[in-house]
Amino acid sequence: MSKKKVLTFKGFLKARDDLENIDKDLDGQLSKMDVSYVEDNKLERTNINEKGMSNDEIDELINKAEDVAQDILQDKKRKKNERDDAKEVLRWISGVRKTFDKKSGLHPNTVNSLMRVTAMHQGRYGFINTDNPKIPDDYAK
Repeated sequence: MSKKKVLTFKGFLKARDDLENIDKDLDGQLSKMDVSYVEDNKLERTNINEKGMSNDEIDELINKAEDVAQDILQDKKRKKNERDDAKEVLRWISGVRKTFDKKSGLHPNTVNSLMRVTAMHQGRYGFINTDNPKIPDDYAK
């Protein structure tokens, strides 16, 4: 595949000025010509394709996020504010499910947020015992 040089706006202005100067040198003969010229200007493009998710995979992700939030909500060892956060997350997931059912798809940012919710089980909101002396005080932040 051959690469074509792309003319920048600055380059276009210079070329236009050059053509006007040539036209002046030819006593306006160039501007009197009837020229219909179309160049096939297909630019080479690089596409970065993201991995898409099927509707079944998204549905599974929503279910998993609900399970994680339910587990946190029902865990009596959790602090009240964590259980309250889980309640809010469940409300948000309910809205996401309604959107998904209605539109048969989700915005990529919403999918990323769902993935973060499913990681709550493993990360800072997961099974870290902050009373453990091996864990530094500033680890949770």
